[in-house]
Amino acid sequence: MTKYLILIFGLLISLGCKDKESVITIVDIGHLDRKGIAQEISIINKHSPKVIGLDFLLTTDSLDKDIALAQALSKAKNLVESSKLHGNNKVMINRWDSLERYHQKFRFGKHGFSNITITDDSVIVNELPMRQYLKNEPVYALSYMIAIMYNDQLVNPAYKNNDQDIIFDKRSLSRHFKIISVKDLLNGDFDKKDLTGKIVLMGHVSDNEDSFYLDDKRTKRISGVEIQASFINAILN
Repeated sequence: MTKYLILIFGLLISLGCKDKESVITIVDIGHLDRKGIAQEISIINKHSPKVIGLDFLLTTDSLDKDIALAQALSKAKNLVESSKLHGNNKVMINRWDSLERYHQKFRFGKHGFSNITITDDSVIVNELPMRQYLKNEPVYALSYMIAIMYNDQLVNPAYKNNDQDIIFDKRSLSRHFKIISVKDLLNGDFDKKDLTGKIVLMGHVSDNEDSFYLDDKRTKRISGVEIQASFINAILN
């Protein structure tokens, strides 16, 4: 089946090492509006995460409604935002015509493309390019940028400054990561150690929306954010 790249919304999933504590925590954004997302980011900021990764796009301007969100983003340290590549070159497949980024008022920290490879039937393909090109300028994957910002020394040198793809085992894609729900985060019903010093990946966690199939028979689904988490974990290990 033909492969193509599509934006995914969500946050990080692990390859499933059960013997050590994961450095990744996923925070669900559910169906929160921008004020709700701002509230989540403000709570996360208070607990000093090492990196915050945003697996969703904020491309439009909602005027005064965006003030709280812009302020929360500006206070986040080591922030990585999603971007989306458009217009794939059919001859040079790692070249693209345009890059969709956050609205100018929300642009803080770094950014990385959150496109992944899937089949026409929305089945994830077990590979991820670390680097693509906007015309001739390099653009790096969201998962790569988060991993580099977390700890550059843990990133496999094979992924640095080249076009190496990650090839991963799809059997590793499952729910190994700590997920904090919208309700629990806003109510303070969570363990602070799941945020402090961690990679906190924010996105929509669901089996129905923003999710993809793991197998050709289309029986198992996983959210995009959990897929991104597995990519990050693979890069760091």
